[in-house]
Amino acid sequence: FDSGQPLPEVAREADRYLDAVEQMGDLNMHAAYLTLQRVVQNLQGDGKSCWSLDNETFHEADCLAQWQENNFNHGLNWYHYLKAQLLYTYEQYGAALRTFQAVEDKVAANVGFFPVTKYYFYYLLVLTALYSEATKEEKAAYWSIIERHYTQLQVWADSCPENFQHQALLAAAEMARVCDRPAEAMNLYEQAIVSAKESQMLHHEALANELAAKFYLGWNKEKCAAGYLQAAYSSYAQWG
Repeated sequence: FDSGQPLPEVAREADRYLDAVEQMGDLNMHAAYLTLQRVVQNLQGDGKSCWSLDNETFHEADCLAQWQENNFNHGLNWYHYLKAQLLYTYEQYGAALRTFQAVEDKVAANVGFFPVTKYYFYYLLVLTALYSEATKEEKAAYWSIIERHYTQLQVWADSCPENFQHQALLAAAEMARVCDRPAEAMNLYEQAIVSAKESQMLHHEALANELAAKFYLGWNKEKCAAGYLQAAYSSYAQWG
């Protein structure tokens, strides 16, 4: 999922792992793969609403209650990171922020595990999305987190550019945007798009094009934005 694999392929793999962990009797991991399955299905339009994972057979509250009872912080983080990503995708930025804040005290449980990268990347993007409407006090608090998360993304980008360079570039583009440095932002968006494409990260290539389009729309440059929107649509369609 995080590697940009087409969603139909992710769904098939999740189904295979679901069967395996069910046979093993690992209820925590079974719930984790069910959560991933529901996120993929939601992105493909199968859900009661865009920002809910519930359906006839899966209920978020039951899943969370199970993990809380079992003190399975990996699962709690996994759910909240995926849910926040979903909420960000659907421009529910306030809800995404609250979702990340709910597990800030549990981040240590995922240190050294790949899902924590989602926390640093999407949390930063949520805050840059909210930044322009924030109060002076909120901006100061947001910026402190943004800088800290960007520093971590850059560390990962330096050690593994094929996985993280495009994320660091896109984060930097959004930081330049909110700091009113348009020329720098333009260049960084373009670099992020190229980097994501080279790394075959379809979902992040789509996102980088989408954010570039929003940037140009904010400057009333509809013709420039149109090209990026078309590219975003194409990448999202390929993603599935």
